[in-house]
Amino acid sequence: MSPEWEPDIALDPAIAARLVEHQFPSMAPATLVSFGDGWDNSAYLVNSTHVFRFPRREWVVPWLANEAVWLPRLAPIVTLPIPLPNHVGRASGEFPYPFLGYPVLRGTTACRAQPDDDQRCASAATLGRFLASLHAAEPDTDGEPMPLDAIRRTDLEYRASQTRSRLPQLEDDDVDRNAVLALLAVLELTPAWDGPLRWVHGDLYARHVLVDDDGQPCGIIDFGDLHRGDPALDLMIAFTYLPPEARPDFREAYGPIDDDTWNRARFRALFYGPILIIYGRDIGDDALVDAGLRALRYALAD
Repeated sequence: MSPEWEPDIALDPAIAARLVEHQFPSMAPATLVSFGDGWDNSAYLVNSTHVFRFPRREWVVPWLANEAVWLPRLAPIVTLPIPLPNHVGRASGEFPYPFLGYPVLRGTTACRAQPDDDQRCASAATLGRFLASLHAAEPDTDGEPMPLDAIRRTDLEYRASQTRSRLPQLEDDDVDRNAVLALLAVLELTPAWDGPLRWVHGDLYARHVLVDDDGQPCGIIDFGDLHRGDPALDLMIAFTYLPPEARPDFREAYGPIDDDTWNRARFRALFYGPILIIYGRDIGDDALVDAGLRALRYALAD
């Protein structure tokens, strides 16, 4: 595995079970089933009722704290179910970071379910309405400082450079790298967002969309990147998850999107595609590789 994906700390499931039982006695005895390791967190299904997420890196700890503060305030406003943290775990001698537990949401990640193109098209309006509700949300702050973008997510020049450096690793994949480079060169010149900062998920792609048995969105998960920022970060879902023919339905449901914001969303898809392909291939997750290939194919399509 590439050192880029290696965690600061590896959590033994037995330790995770003890942490849950000791800090939340009502959950004892805790039966854990691994939900897998993400880039930032390790997730476990506990007693079939809750998902517990444990940071894999120190720098994501404030992001979990943001979820604990803001998701309960956003949940009544948005149009799809989102996680509601109701167990806030403390750092201890066995594990140095705080952690969170949430009642499990129904559905399967779209990354795993692999909806077909017709199902994806049918989901366009639902996703558009969800993002419209999130981006328009103005929950009570109660004096809490609102999280902002601290990792240059919308620095197009910086992210374009990262994308170019990753493209040579896609030599064995079905990717038109010249087309990616040509479109990247155009989109990276797009002006930055100069409107009011909006609440954004910040990491919205197939792995974080829950779908029902009909392949339709029934929840949105993993708000670790939640902050106030550029709505284009989330609108990239129109280019990473939806076939091109679904874009009009998405835009009608969302509301007006100016050309620069739409172009930044498309840029973000070009940035995400290579990451998902390389990461998915490195950890042996074919569904992530497929999500990355779709992102590039959809983003390149007119």
